[in-house]
Amino acid sequence: TPCEHSFPTRRSSDLTEIGYLWNANASASQTSLLAQQSELLALQDSALDSTGEILIRDLLLSQIARYLSDFALARTLLESILAQKAGEETWTGSYALFELAVLECVEGDRDGDNTDWEKRLDRADKYVDRLFARPTYDMRNR
Repeated sequence: TPCEHSFPTRRSSDLTEIGYLWNANASASQTSLLAQQSELLALQDSALDSTGEILIRDLLLSQIARYLSDFALARTLLESILAQKAGEETWTGSYALFELAVLECVEGDRDGDNTDWEKRLDRADKYVDRLFARPTYDMRNR
């Protein structure tokens, strides 16, 4: 029956949607990014079903903040994701570490000639090392 497939399809679409947003937001206008940010910020924790949904929202917000060059907000959101217990969404911590590594490079690129690339790349490498040191995550819930 159709109902048997609706839950797994909905769950698997979360990760697909995030991948789409990563790609689409890279070329999105500032107006579009601000609208997305506003909608996500309007989602109160109490309106979301689980800690996992809160972490996904914060992951999306961090990525939007990075595209808006609000690096401090992006870093704060990503670090808060790492500090939370993910429940079923154990992959969010891995994505947060990847995003922190990307943030080091993007922020350095925006700094231009003032960038100390050796330090930035060292910090990015440490995030990637932490990422690879994480236990694998189970995508069966996706």
